[in-house]
Amino acid sequence: MVEKKGKNQKGSLKMKELLKKLTSAFLAVVIAVTSLPFVTANVEATDRTVSDVVSWIKARADEGWNVDVDGAYGCQCVDLIYAYYEYLGYARCGGSAYQYAYGSFGIPSGSGWYKDTTPSPGAIIVWPGNVWTGQWTTSDAGHVGLVYAVEGSTVYTVETNLSAPYNGGPARYCTRYPQNAIYIHPDFPGTTPPPPIKYSTITPGTYFLINKYDGKALTLANNEDWNTNNVHGYQASWTNRGQQMVITEAPDGYKIRPLDSTRLVQPYGDHVFEGANVNIYDDVNDSSQWWKFEKTDGGYFIRNTQNTNLILTNSFPNDGNTVIWSYAGGSDQIWELVPAQLPSKPVVKGMKSTYTTSENITVQWDGDGYNTNMYAAILFKKVNGTYNQVLLKNDISQGYSLNSDYTFEEGEYKLNVIGANTNLLIEYGGYYMNTFSDAFTFSVKKSSSGNASALKATGTNAAVGGNLTISLSIDKTKLSGLDFDLIYDSSKLKFIGTSNAAFENEQINEITTGKIKAAYYSSDSAYTGKLVDLKFEVIAKNEGTADIMINPTMAMNENNTVIELNPTSYTAIISSSFMLGDVDNDGKISSRDARLAHRAAVGLEGLTPAQFSAADADKDGRITSRDARLIHRAAVGLEKLS
Repeated sequence: MVEKKGKNQKGSLKMKELLKKLTSAFLAVVIAVTSLPFVTANVEATDRTVSDVVSWIKARADEGWNVDVDGAYGCQCVDLIYAYYEYLGYARCGGSAYQYAYGSFGIPSGSGWYKDTTPSPGAIIVWPGNVWTGQWTTSDAGHVGLVYAVEGSTVYTVETNLSAPYNGGPARYCTRYPQNAIYIHPDFPGTTPPPPIKYSTITPGTYFLINKYDGKALTLANNEDWNTNNVHGYQASWTNRGQQMVITEAPDGYKIRPLDSTRLVQPYGDHVFEGANVNIYDDVNDSSQWWKFEKTDGGYFIRNTQNTNLILTNSFPNDGNTVIWSYAGGSDQIWELVPAQLPSKPVVKGMKSTYTTSENITVQWDGDGYNTNMYAAILFKKVNGTYNQVLLKNDISQGYSLNSDYTFEEGEYKLNVIGANTNLLIEYGGYYMNTFSDAFTFSVKKSSSGNASALKATGTNAAVGGNLTISLSIDKTKLSGLDFDLIYDSSKLKFIGTSNAAFENEQINEITTGKIKAAYYSSDSAYTGKLVDLKFEVIAKNEGTADIMINPTMAMNENNTVIELNPTSYTAIISSSFMLGDVDNDGKISSRDARLAHRAAVGLEGLTPAQFSAADADKDGRITSRDARLIHRAAVGLEKLS
């Protein structure tokens, strides 16, 4: 029911037109002075309870209350609200219903009153436009009333001035099913208003706005720059300039515009109402074109500044319009801001131009990690003059061993390290926004033995006062016998024995401190894979590293033919005492530990030896996103690390 201001009309069409003009002039004056209440000083609020005000509201309808409180245009809807303010001990606040719904207007200075979209007994109900459609518009005065009961979606109210020609009318009971109404709640004794929304500071720049519901990006339709062109959700593509949104500061919040346009993202026209489509329009310096960002898990709620109860919402498939909708808390209202810039370029480092088939080939790189949350390695082998991909490994960390996923043969190879932003898929799936390093080429030659297999030493890190286990293994080749010298730093390690030996016979002799001679053989069997575990006690007093060298002196294959094997080694990281998963060493495992492990995995965080050992949750000697996930699960009680 939209308020039409007018008094003492006799049905004359001419008089109605005159009064309509006078009404428009009156509202213009009211809008200009909305910051000035009719009574300039508040009186102290009374201790009215909800029960008290409900009785007072219903009494107005029971008696047919019909009082022109402000002495203008008969008993309008707002006269009942003026009387209500005075009943509660506050100065009345004049203006249109549109103004009551906007900002802090209608909330007494210094009070604990608040606004939201949830009805409650004793609240002022405000339709900031058309009472039937719920559209917000400055062209209508709107309508107000008082709530005395709520049952589900049904709101029971008392309202005045309900009948044409709307030149005043008595209080009556009403049953409403409000669309897009705003409620102003008094601070009754014993009630606590919800805490104010905390808005985030956004760094101005160019972003993809990715919806968490379906991964679609906020998109200017066809990237066409004209007033009222739709903004919708569409499959994210970092090459689509219509998805690159420039965020800049506004007088109250932020402006959002497509990269190739000066027009702003806004609700359609001046209709800031629930379900309004979102489009672009010229910058007219209006608050309906401004937005506020509220941080939440996984991104932001983006609220319209003119009505912060309405949130940018995208729950439609491709080409469905983006709308504004009341807060529901779903993922279709959460947007992630992904910087619209490619990740920084990694630079491969620390690699040789030539390797042998028995060597371990590890990957390291330099990179500042900008806009990067995952690194990957892609390996090519040259065949008939063309490089063909032989390996793609995602989620690698510094020191990643290519041998762990690929068996090298003699030939020419090319390697790229990729910095990737996995928050943004390119086109229709499978590819991330990423940047390739310059290709690093290298060759692999047969080892001096002519054998494609090699001994491997793998192990875990260790703590001061703890134990260290090194596993010795071989791939491909089966061994019936193996002799080797074990050389280690005796100032940091003490050899304490072996376990899990594959061979039937074993001889261990200490030659000198720091050097052990070991011999293994089997009379009728040959073995591949893990051969034996070598055990050490860490006697170092401080953090650091300790080198272990295994130098084969004799090896026989499954045919009892003597073959040559190259030496292998392992460098153990020794840390101070640590608890697995407690990366920040605060005595407990928390989400902060998981974040530190993740940042270390992508090269954004340097770790001390103790932190490295604590972060290596799966004990594979490297830090990856899998370690971060295990630590996070441990932090929330879903995993036990040991």
